[in-house]
Amino acid sequence: THRNLLVNLRAGLLAFDAHTHDSLLGFLPPFHSFGLLSNVLLAHLAGIRCTRFADPTDVQALRRLIRDCQPSLLFTTPTMFERILSVSRPDEMSSLRRVVTGAEKCPERLFDLCHRISPETTILEGYGITECSPVISINRVNSQRRGTAGLPIDHVDIKVIDVDTERVLE
Repeated sequence: THRNLLVNLRAGLLAFDAHTHDSLLGFLPPFHSFGLLSNVLLAHLAGIRCTRFADPTDVQALRRLIRDCQPSLLFTTPTMFERILSVSRPDEMSSLRRVVTGAEKCPERLFDLCHRISPETTILEGYGITECSPVISINRVNSQRRGTAGLPIDHVDIKVIDVDTERVLE
């Protein structure tokens, strides 16, 4: 719902520490809830400057846009970010402050590659379910733990249920 997206946006902004002085390069497709929330609604509703690019597979163009437009925020999948980093020089990625990844697990090698290319960049892993909400959990800036989906964002409750007994687990 519209309310779900707005509440999700507010909670996400708090979790990944975004500011109005940030800027964003948006290239995720807006027909997917993660792309709609992070690359369209975030910029418009939070007052964050955004450069948009239509082809998420053109890594050379994305590399040049990051170099030239100097975004501080990037929302992407680990695979896409790894492809961008693999064709980049350190001076081209230095503007990136936060990269929020989603849609797949972020491999350890990506954290290492990012640290080599852009040591000041923090990768945060988000987890979402399109049918529920674009983001339901994220590694928070001050409590980042690699290899986890993080803690639920505000206004999200999570239950772990035994699939055989349907009993709620501790």
